[in-house]
This record gives sequence, C-alpha cells and structure tokens, in this order.
Amino acid sequence: MKNKKKKITLAATILTAANIMATPVFAANPYNIDYTGGQELGEETVTINPTLLGELTPLIDMGADDVEITFSNSNLWKEGYSNNNFCTPIKYIEVSGDADLSEVENLYYTVSNRQYTIRVDIASIIKEDLAFTTETAWVAAGVLTGNSASAKGTPKGSLEIGFPVASDESCETSATGSLNIASTGGAVFLDTKQKLYATSEPSTVFSSSELYYGILDIDANQAFKILNTGNELTKSNMFAKSAAALQPATGEIKNMYSEEGKYIYAQSTVINQDSDVFVKLSEATQNAGLEMIYGFKSNAGSPISYYAKQYTVEYVSDGNGKIDELETEKIIAGKTPSGSTTIPVDGYELDYWTADKDVTLTDGTEIKAGKPISSEEITEVIVNEDLTFTAIHVAEEEEEPILVPDTGASTSEKNAVFIVVSAIGAVLGASIIGVLAKTIRKIHRRSQF
Repeated sequence: MKNKKKKITLAATILTAANIMATPVFAANPYNIDYTGGQELGEETVTINPTLLGELTPLIDMGADDVEITFSNSNLWKEGYSNNNFCTPIKYIEVSGDADLSEVENLYYTVSNRQYTIRVDIASIIKEDLAFTTETAWVAAGVLTGNSASAKGTPKGSLEIGFPVASDESCETSATGSLNIASTGGAVFLDTKQKLYATSEPSTVFSSSELYYGILDIDANQAFKILNTGNELTKSNMFAKSAAALQPATGEIKNMYSEEGKYIYAQSTVINQDSDVFVKLSEATQNAGLEMIYGFKSNAGSPISYYAKQYTVEYVSDGNGKIDELETEKIIAGKTPSGSTTIPVDGYELDYWTADKDVTLTDGTEIKAGKPISSEEITEVIVNEDLTFTAIHVAEEEEEPILVPDTGASTSEKNAVFIVVSAIGAVLGASIIGVLAKTIRKIHRRSQF
C-alpha cells in the first residue's frame, strides 16, 4: 500500500547535514503518543476473530469508480501530485515551520458512493520536532483524489502524509519547498472527526449496533489513537484475522500497542500491508463523530474505512412466479431491507410473502414465520439474522364478461353511441310522459265543467 522502495528523485528531497536548518516545532504532541514502549500487537492485545472479520464488508469501496470526493472551500487546500511511486493526484495542506495549524476551521472533505457518505473534518495538524532546510520548506498533509496503480494501492479518499509533491502529472517537477517528512526528523499528527451518513438521510448520522472502523495497513511509522471516551483502543473492541498478520513477516521491528496510552504505532518504516485492526464503534461514538488521531513519522497513507456486520436477505418464489431483479441483498444489522417484486406466471398474481423466521417490524409488530407479510411490511422488517422471504401467488379471479350484442361489426364506437342515444332516449321519453300527463289533466278538468 505504501511502497517506498523507489528512490525519491525530486530535488527538494536531496538533503545534506550541512544545509539542514534546525527548526523544531512543538517538542511534544498533545496526544501523548510516544513511539517507544508498549506490547506487540498480537493475541495479548487484540481479539483474534477471523469469523467476525469474514462477516464484515466495507460500506464504501474506496477503489470503485462510483466514489466521489468533495472538499471544503478552505484556502488551505492546494492541488498537486504525490510522488508516492505512482504520481497520484492529491489535495494537500502545506505544513511549514511557521504555519500554526493547531486550530483550523472549515477544513474537511467527504467521500461518497450511492449509499453512504463519510465526512472527515480535520480539527488540527500538529507538528513535532520538524527540522526544515529553509524557511519556505514544508511537508504535505493531504487526501488522495485518485487511485494508486499498485496491486493493493492506497485508494482515493485516503489521508496521505509526508510524500514529496510535484506540480505535474508525471512527477518530474517538484513543488517549490516540498520535502519528504522522513528528512525532517519529526512527526505530524492529524486530529480528525469522522461521521457517516446514509444517502437517503443526508442530515442524520448513520448508526448501527454492528459498525466497525478499519485501521488498515499498520506500518511505516504510523500511529493511531481514538479519543472518544469509552471507545478507546482496547483488546475488547479491537479485532484481527490472525496474530501473525499483525506483524512483519521477518525482522525484529514490530507493530506495537500502548495499553497505558491506548494507541497503536509502528516502530519503523517496515512495510506490512496485511496488518489490519478493526475497531467496534459504539453508537455514542458514531453519533458524536469518531475522533481519530493519525500520526506520521515517515511518508505513508491511511484509508478511511467503515465496515459493518451484514446479513443476507433472500427472495424466492413458490413456483407460480419468479423473482424480478433483486434476489438477494446485504443488510446491515438492525436495518431494514429494500424488498423485491415478482413476475407471476399466467393466471396467477402475488398474494403475500412469508418469512422463514419470526420477524419484528420497526413499529414493534411481530410476525411469525410462515404467516402472511405484505410487500410494504417487508421494508419495515428489522434485520438481525439471515432471512428468506417467499412469495406466495394465487390464481387470479375471473371477471364476469360484459355482454354486448354481436352485430358482426366493431363495437368500440357503437358502445359509446349506444350510451349517448340511450341517454337521449331516456330524456325524450320522460319529456313525452310529462306532456301526456299534462294533457290528460287538462282533458279531465274540462270534462268536469
């Protein structure tokens, strides 16, 4: 994900001890993240649960074509190309020696697909012991706006810190003052607040009892810490596929966990692309916004990834029809399905559905397995396990035919004429009867005199 084997050729990264200006900024970070001490990431510090992780899927596939990224109108954002071996488009902030970014406003971006949107607010950018070559030197803290061309790659929407920036898409021209963070001897910490929204409800924070955040590809002197009270990084809420996957395959350099500080860090620039930890998020954290700190002592990237435990909802038919389009869907635990439709065989129509298990609707109504459930009610079912809905069809009722005299000619227009003529005849008939009645009364009165 964060290939660093390619030699950085940009002129701004060619440094010698003679021209380094000692300009340390912020000797200590406020998050108490120290790249020493702690325990190795493994069975003692992380819950190993491959079954759970097998049930988790990303809500936004960052590498997909339908992913869109938008940025706030802050004048801190600049555009360029990250010289990260793939020359990837990036929007970035210049972190220079004299820039005070400890409190920033209106600095955010969003990552969206058709179903979800993640908003990432950057509350502050903290510098620690950065030594720059000149007063105009800086390192980039940015967001990839394109996908890397590697096998796994760092997808667009990822935070990326420390790679030199170029001004052209071939990365042959260095942006003036741009440095590799490794050359500064210091670190940069990003304080972020992240919230997830459903496209259908863009003004309401999306929450679920089974929502997880992916801390992916732990390596390259990165550090991760959650500030939300009650949701700090602990063994009880951190999950991994295996202990072996959390560490580099060889060497003495390890990925570590500080139980005292409740944070993860990588000891060096060793690349280990499979070291992933998934953190379960409380609904309080989801609603308030995940406060995640990212630390970088060398150039690296960190994807923004929400995962959820999802269940399979299947739609099948009783044989007198077939399911139209949606036969199966994945539903996040505690949410409701989309529902489906059927194409009945000739002479049949959809009557109702049945569920293979007892279900509960959003209004609390319980429907037993095998009992009728309408198409509308399916979309109100709270999904907390795999479900199968079966469409039940019945024979259509035959309608009594309308009898029309067979004259051997088309009746399409005659019927309309017949109705009009009949109406006129009724009116004329009533008029004639009225006239006759008046005439009879007159004759009767005359006969009395």
